[in-house]
Order: sequence, then structure tokens, then C-alpha cells
Amino acid sequence: MKVINISTDRNVFDADSQVCQRMKEYGSIFDELHIIVFSLKKHGYKKTRMAPNVWAYPTNSIWKIGYPLKAFLISRKIYAGTNSEDVVISTQDPFETGLVGLLVKITKKIRLNVQIHADMYSPFFVKDSFLNKVRVFIAPYVLKRADNIRVVSKRISKSLQDRGIDQEKISVLPIYVDKGGYDNFQDIARKDSMLLAVSRLTSEKNLFFLIDVINDVVDKKPDVQLVVVGDGPLKDELSLYVARRKLEQHIKFVGWKNNVAKYYKQSGLFVHTSMYEGYGMVFIEAALQYVPIVSSDVGIMGDVFIHNKSAQVCPVGDKECFVKYIIEMLEDTQKSQQISDVAYKSVTEHLPYSKEQYLAKYKEAVCGY
Repeated sequence: MKVINISTDRNVFDADSQVCQRMKEYGSIFDELHIIVFSLKKHGYKKTRMAPNVWAYPTNSIWKIGYPLKAFLISRKIYAGTNSEDVVISTQDPFETGLVGLLVKITKKIRLNVQIHADMYSPFFVKDSFLNKVRVFIAPYVLKRADNIRVVSKRISKSLQDRGIDQEKISVLPIYVDKGGYDNFQDIARKDSMLLAVSRLTSEKNLFFLIDVINDVVDKKPDVQLVVVGDGPLKDELSLYVARRKLEQHIKFVGWKNNVAKYYKQSGLFVHTSMYEGYGMVFIEAALQYVPIVSSDVGIMGDVFIHNKSAQVCPVGDKECFVKYIIEMLEDTQKSQQISDVAYKSVTEHLPYSKEQYLAKYKEAVCGY
């Protein structure tokens, strides 16, 4: 089976990234895997052979509006001369990449798999930008014509079914996490007063709100320090906001790290204030390191993690709730330990697959059989 994947994730071109490694693993279950990535010519990416049967192609568009057309033209060259029954077009979302996939399906009668990683029917997703409003308008048109849909959480699956998408078309399969990959760094001491956030520095992650939360926490717990692992377009604005709040001694931005396990190992508490999430792999990572979690009600909260049992869960944007539970978890170490123990157990039950079993499930989710 030849799979053509339409993606927006330019980390594919970073040989050291988790995304690149994941694509190579996906390639091992298909005859060929071709990844077409939305990118601008100024980014400087080139066609890359990532593995003997895995290739990545930048669209190298002049303007962003040209992404879909360029991706479509590249896909035509890839599937030229191939029997349509031997090809699947798989898209990262039901939005811009989904439209490319649908066009390929219509013109070449190729099976269309659509993947959804974002909770697009969260009210906060629509409020985040005008573009997201357009995307939610496009999505039903693409999804109803897809042959099969892979989502990363039950939350997303339910939201699709509530809007008339056939349950038989939907498979729930999160991103694989190696449970054994978090056993290192045993010699690193945990700092109870260190809070950790792992996040892209983008608007939906609600990090200005997180800074306000820490400002209130520091009033009662002056030894607290928040470490933020991640990068993104809001980095400079967030740094200025921290300075304006005079919190430079309490909030540190350390940039993106390919391996964040040692930061989890040091942390006394993981805090996540996002407005919406499709899944939230950071929750899994934190739980596997026995780091207690305080989070907004997003992603797999309410599914894998239950409030006051395996995490402390707050309504999106509820500052008083976040401040209350952060302070409580820092002060009540016994309760904090109990919650992290239950979280670890919940996560290990949630991730029952070996790597081989997971890849087989992924192939089934993409191909539909």
C-alpha cells in the first residue's frame, strides 16, 4: 500500500525530531510513505528521503494561499501510474489539508483518510481565530466524504458523532507513547516548588492566563518557579508580559527540547492551561514520570484522567480554581502523591499496545481495513 500524507508539520524535516522518527516508523508498515508538507519557499526545505521507502516533500509555495494547489500537484506526480486501489491519501486535518485530500479522492477515486488531532468543536477553538471559524465550516464537507476518520481521543469522537458523522467511520487511536522511555534520569532530584509547563507558545495554550495564575500563586508560595518548555510565535510577547509582572525570578522560558523527560523528572507539579486540546500527550508524559497534574478540562481529561482522583481539573480560564489546586497540591504532599500514583496506573492501562500492535492499529486506521 502506498500512502500519501498531506501535513502541516515542518518538524518532519528535522532528523532529530519525534515527528521525523514517528514518520519513519509509520513507513515500516506501508510499501511507500510520501509526506507532502505545507511550507514556503523561504523556509528552504528540500525533498528528503527519510528512509528507504519514506519521502518528505515541501510545497515551497510563494504564499500560504498556494499550499493546497501545490500539494495537489505534487500528489499527482506521486500516484501517477499507480492503481487507485493501492493508494490511500491521508490528511492531517479536515481543513486545508483535508480539501487537498478530497480533491485527490474526487479526481482519482483514491480512498481518503482524515486524521483529527484538535478538538475543533470546542467553543474556544472557534473563538481562537477567524480562520478557525472558516475551518469548522469546511470540516463537515470533508468528513462526510472521507472513507475513514482517525481521531486521537474519545472527546473528539463523541463531538463528531453528535454532528452526524457515522461512528463506523471513526477509529480512536492516540499518538504512541513508549512507556519504557521515561525510566531514565533516576539520579535527578525532584524539586517540589518547581512547576512545569510543556507547550507551544501559541494563543490557544492560554499562557498569558498561566502567568496571571503564577502571579497569584507566588503571593502565597514565594519559592515557586515555573519552567516553560516550548517555543512559538508568542515567545517575545510572553517574556515581556513576565517582565511587566515582575516575575522574572519565578517564570523561565527554556525553549523547545526534543527530550523533556528530565524536566518532568525535576518537577513537583505539571500545569496545563490550554483552551482546547485534541489529546494532550503532555499529560501522558507527566503521569509516566509520576508528576501530579493541574489542568483545564481539555483533551483526555475526563476520559483517562478523572478530577480529584488522577488529576485536578479546572474549567477553562478559571483562575481561582487553578490557584487553589496548585497551592493545595504543593502543600498536601500526601494527596499529591496519591493523585500521581493513580494517574500512572490510569495511563499504563490506557496504553496497552506494544509498538508492533500500535503500528498494526495505525495501519488499520489509515487504510480502513
